[in-house]
Amino acid sequence: MPIPQSILDRIDLFDRNEDDYTSPDYKEARLRQSTASSLV
Repeated sequence: MPIPQSILDRIDLFDRNEDDYTSPDYKEARLRQSTASSLV
């Protein structure tokens, strides 16, 4: 079963923004707004 394109897109997004996501200044609420909310 191939990986859905939407998942591959999320992986690519994380790869491009990993430094921001792992920064101590990056807040959980911002993460929810930028990624998790769009999955629903």
